[in-house]
Amino acid sequence: MMKKTIIAWCAVILGCAAACAAGGTESEKLIDQLERTVYGSVRSGALVGRLDAVEKDLYGTKLQGTLAERQSAHIDFVERGSNGQPSLLFKMSVAEWGLELLNNAALPLVERIPVVEKRLEGNVMNDRPVAMRVERVLGMVVSDPVTSVPVELPAGTVARLQLMQTLKPSTTKKGDKVLLRLTHNIVSGGKLVVPAGAPAEAVVTSVRKPGLFGRPSQIKIAVKTLHALGSEELPLTEGDEAKKATEFEASYAAAAGTSLVGAIALGPLGLAGGFLIRGNAKEVPAGAVMYMETASAQTVGAYPVPESLRPLLVEKYYDVVGGGEVALKKEADRKDESVPAPPKKKTEIDSL
Repeated sequence: MMKKTIIAWCAVILGCAAACAAGGTESEKLIDQLERTVYGSVRSGALVGRLDAVEKDLYGTKLQGTLAERQSAHIDFVERGSNGQPSLLFKMSVAEWGLELLNNAALPLVERIPVVEKRLEGNVMNDRPVAMRVERVLGMVVSDPVTSVPVELPAGTVARLQLMQTLKPSTTKKGDKVLLRLTHNIVSGGKLVVPAGAPAEAVVTSVRKPGLFGRPSQIKIAVKTLHALGSEELPLTEGDEAKKATEFEASYAAAAGTSLVGAIALGPLGLAGGFLIRGNAKEVPAGAVMYMETASAQTVGAYPVPESLRPLLVEKYYDVVGGGEVALKKEADRKDESVPAPPKKKTEIDSL
């Protein structure tokens, strides 16, 4: 029954996809995009054969229609959603969140679904189509139908991010891609907008190696976007709200006797994201923290959380690198508190 439902829904999309016909180059781009989403990499071969393989792995059967119609249907089904139905990526993220797994949107579908299956049942069903596996685990996690509703996320919404890789001035180069992950759920009116663990994409903008007379090394990065529940991306920027959150965590960490690793920088021309490495430190370790904020108001698809899952909306920070929770108060918990001044002490890795 589940297989018939999925195929029937794709057939409906095919009926209205002819207007999206594309040329050969565009067809290659769409198949490349689909393969990256499903497998994590682009495969070789003729276009029709590649699309047949994706359909078999997704649905267990080959669909009918022209190449352009089939491509458009799959992009809608997997990434965008259509006809009131959330996308497969949206449903995958909801399943992960409902099981209290950190969002794995940085991974392809064929790597995300086994993690959920292992958590639920202890084994992986590689012999079944991916779409059916997602629907199956979703039904085991959420009793109510999963829907997506538009929510306007305001500009200045703060995102606390953790670095997922170690950065060394000796090997890091300008233009290198950097992955960070959100350490908390972003929620609006009882609706989940961005789940904890969601990936944020960044790029290295400059690297300065240690200089004479103890001049510290420096790595600057620009964080561009944060992934929402589905395939939508939220542009990020530096701003006043991110600065306030950074200053609070720096004071909080200092009061607790620890040093803040990584933050938003205050320079003569305004805010700039980066890491300043002092003393004997040779790198910026995975797990370093920095704050960004949404660049502008944006309407995105959000998950109306049912009553049974409302306890998961409790706001808290996670350590997405080391595991566990972070003992750091949320903004709402400290509105009436004065921020303690950090003591004068040396740290190895500071904000710029």
